[in-house]
Amino acid sequence: MPVRRDLSPTHLLRAFSVLARTRNFGRTAAELGLTQSAVSQRIAALEARLDVRLFDRQSSALTKAGEAYLEAVVPLLEQLASAEERLASDWSRSRKNVVRLSIAPSYARCWLMPRLSALTMELREISLYVHATDARVSLDDGEFDLAIRVQPANAAAADRMTREEDVLVAVAPPTMVKSAQADPFQDTVLFDDDCGLLGVAPGQSWQEWYSATGYERRQTGRMVQCSDAGLIVEAVRNGAGAALVRRSLVQGDLESGHLVQVGPSVASAGQTVLLQRPKQKRSRAATSVARWLSEEALSTST
Repeated sequence: MPVRRDLSPTHLLRAFSVLARTRNFGRTAAELGLTQSAVSQRIAALEARLDVRLFDRQSSALTKAGEAYLEAVVPLLEQLASAEERLASDWSRSRKNVVRLSIAPSYARCWLMPRLSALTMELREISLYVHATDARVSLDDGEFDLAIRVQPANAAAADRMTREEDVLVAVAPPTMVKSAQADPFQDTVLFDDDCGLLGVAPGQSWQEWYSATGYERRQTGRMVQCSDAGLIVEAVRNGAGAALVRRSLVQGDLESGHLVQVGPSVASAGQTVLLQRPKQKRSRAATSVARWLSEEALSTST
């Protein structure tokens, strides 16, 4: 009768699969958060258990046996990770009421943070994890439940975070706006949102605004372009200049009088939308947060 042997521990298999991919003990150690000595010990322990040499010690390349073992081990590790993710997502008590929100930094800074206290007071039983990034994220793999993104205006329909299409408005502190008819922003630094991903060239939106207003732009070279519209709004609040930004980001400032709108609005190349996981994968907590966000956005937008 063959001797029964327990399966190799997953920490040994993990070290094996990473080293097989990197072919470098240093990089493997860094990825696993171990020392090179610890990685070497795990590989030695695995080889001892199997009584097979998996790596060439000179080149760290896989042996024939190692290649065959890798082909079988990697799918098993991936299946195990997927099973644990599904189990944690569907059954873990600690995660049932945790909602993970990926949000564009500008909208997080200007819209969500001022309302976060109201959200958490309304949904007391829910914990919220907010990750501010412009990078696209997948809502199908379980990492995030919701995402708020700025998408091209002609993109596929989603839950828009404004009652009407968002527009660009020129804003500045009341004391900064010049009364001169030729150019209300003469000698004022103009802040420009970097919308290259939306197909907008630097300064293009300001050119459209000047064309729409009929003002003659008299200044040259006094423009600051920034990748985060939230930082632009903060700079303008502090009196650093004027900005052309989406109305949804400054609606509260306009209502409070901290900022004033100058001239008419112009079309925006981007719209802020709320994206959700497919219905069959949504948790009740995520649905509740999504409903609150949508209702709050629509009730405060013009």
